[in-house]
Amino acid sequence: MKISKKFAMLFTVVIGLALTSTANAQFGHGRMMCGKGPGLPGLRMVMDLDLSDTQRDEIRTIVKKYRAEGKEIREDLASAKENMAAVMFADPLDEAAVRSQFQSIVPQMEDLAVLGARIISEVKTVLTPDQIELMKEMWAERTEKQRRFRKCQQESTIE
Repeated sequence: MKISKKFAMLFTVVIGLALTSTANAQFGHGRMMCGKGPGLPGLRMVMDLDLSDTQRDEIRTIVKKYRAEGKEIREDLASAKENMAAVMFADPLDEAAVRSQFQSIVPQMEDLAVLGARIISEVKTVLTPDQIELMKEMWAERTEKQRRFRKCQQESTIE
């Protein structure tokens, strides 16, 4: 199955952002850089579903529909993260300012999660029941790998 680079990049950004963990979103880990980042597993999952040309076109239309909204949310989130960094590195430490700035990030994270859920909901209408089940299985495997990785990181940090 062949997929255009433009579609792959767009789908990777949107679905990747939708599926990126909250912890990573808080401090900028996992952002997309030239098509590489956490969105890639989400794209791999969709590509592994062996989409028909019609399904691919319909998914492309769904993703395009949300492009501007996603871009605006990501820009707002990026700005809020930059402000957070400034507050975190300020001297002297102002915990109230850190808490306040963090709270200003939460709405963008929430909007991004809701947008991702809307996209996923619409994409699922294009997929067959078997493709949806396969995507859920792949997502569960990915989640388990992430859990094991976090556990490994925690254990190596403690020692």
